[in-house]
Amino acid sequence: MASQTIKILIADHNVTTSKKLATYLQDSGFSVVCLHDGLHVPQKILEFRPQFILIEMMLPSFSGFECLTFLKEQGILETGNMKVIVMSQHNAKQNVEACLKNGASDYVVKPVNRAELLAKIAALG
Repeated sequence: MASQTIKILIADHNVTTSKKLATYLQDSGFSVVCLHDGLHVPQKILEFRPQFILIEMMLPSFSGFECLTFLKEQGILETGNMKVIVMSQHNAKQNVEACLKNGASDYVVKPVNRAELLAKIAALG
């Protein structure tokens, strides 16, 4: 990855889980911001301009699907400068396919294996 600090936005309603993930990613050299509801996600995306968004598929007030739609409407997904990894406790085939079809770069099942997530970020970065 580039020497510039990679920015990651984590949007997950589970405060404990997202803080642990944020600490792990920060310790790995990333700049991380966490949000625990969807209300401020669109604004934070536009302000923070993360290279990666880790968003819970069923996040209240702004789901992973809504995030992908927002990024398409903003023309952000087309640039390839921002990658979305959808997180969910469910790996139903139709959910995974729908997320990937709508622009997600990847889909991970919770609980997130942090080492695997780091490898995915490296591969996508």
